[in-house]
Amino acid sequence: MERTLLLERAFIFEADHDKGFRKLRDNQFPRAEQGIVHEPIANALDQQEGDDPIEITLKNHGAHHKLTYRDNGEGLTFQNLEALHFIGKTTKRPFRSEKIGRFGMGLAGAFNRRLGVFRVEIESCVCGKPSRIVYDCGGEGTPLWWSEPLRDAECGGLSISFFFPSSRLPEIETALSVFLDKTIVPVRFNGEL
Repeated sequence: MERTLLLERAFIFEADHDKGFRKLRDNQFPRAEQGIVHEPIANALDQQEGDDPIEITLKNHGAHHKLTYRDNGEGLTFQNLEALHFIGKTTKRPFRSEKIGRFGMGLAGAFNRRLGVFRVEIESCVCGKPSRIVYDCGGEGTPLWWSEPLRDAECGGLSISFFFPSSRLPEIETALSVFLDKTIVPVRFNGEL
């Protein structure tokens, strides 16, 4: 497996790295499951182009489930990639009223240990090349991450997938259901609008 270093700096924080990451990861939302529902949806909606709905799929893989969000945006530029990994850094701030994710929270809420998320994968055009970014969230500190090239894949859009134990499914289904019941934007969930 070929791995590529895309950024020179460490994952998210410069000072008190692991402690700061754990605090933000575990306390960003009133309910843990909101981190893997609200943030990815906000980012997908910010990137989606045209009138097509964002795609959300939830699949059973036995002992774990995979929750995936897909948009049809431009993928990850170097600036997007850097902003994704640093709290408070965003490429959306100039669009104050048009973008949801303009506060620079990155992926921190998605790695909430209370949900048992053990892996996150992003498939996209990363800096112009079809790639998969993998985050191993199994440890106590900040996630380990690396990039792998995707062979025979086309650039376009972004897909982010969260892998979590099936025991946490009821909480996540409830958070998704609340969002889907109240949303006014087009969303396709498991193939249905």
